[in-house]
Amino acid sequence: SGKGAVAVDAATGKPVWKWDGDDFLRAGKGLLTTESLYTPTSKGVYRVRLADGSADLIHPWGESSAGSLMTLDNATLVLSDRTITCYGTPGKTH
Repeated sequence: SGKGAVAVDAATGKPVWKWDGDDFLRAGKGLLTTESLYTPTSKGVYRVRLADGSADLIHPWGESSAGSLMTLDNATLVLSDRTITCYGTPGKTH
């Protein structure tokens, strides 16, 4: 459906938790770290904690800014159909 995320136990295949996506549509490809899933939605980037499935909106945006996430050095790039936006460490050149 383009919304939410589900974690399953690798040994049993049973669901551990489910995040419903808060009624927002996914807006591109996300990023997975050892602790969190970062997923772009029509309202902004959500961080979903892998330990328990709790989620929070960490970077709100308008739909025109929505896009896939990508990392580069210490920066996160958001690639939309019109723009590439870079979020990174202040003072560093990317």
